[in-house]
Amino acid sequence: MSISEQQALTFAERPVNGPMWVAFFNLPPPPEDDVRKLLLRVIDSMGDGDSAYTQPFSDMVRMQWIGHRRGVGRDEPTPPIPEFKKYERLEKENPGPTVILFIYGGAF
Repeated sequence: MSISEQQALTFAERPVNGPMWVAFFNLPPPPEDDVRKLLLRVIDSMGDGDSAYTQPFSDMVRMQWIGHRRGVGRDEPTPPIPEFKKYERLEKENPGPTVILFIYGGAF
């Protein structure tokens, strides 16, 4: 199995089961490119001018909110409801003020 095939397996969506809510959220890239341009200027200013690199483009940011889900067993599947409803339930059922916001990485 090639490295690309192995990596593709890690990107597969797996069902979420058990006592946790996972609500996915996508943040589209901004219509303006100011932040990207500023970041690239900072990177260039730290170099000696002889280094070449691939300049990343702005892309969608994928995130997920993760919190406790009450009253379900380990193997209980997540109900087939919209992501915003999962987030609403996460807010209601989470026993404390702490939740996890997981932001998928990319070119930083």
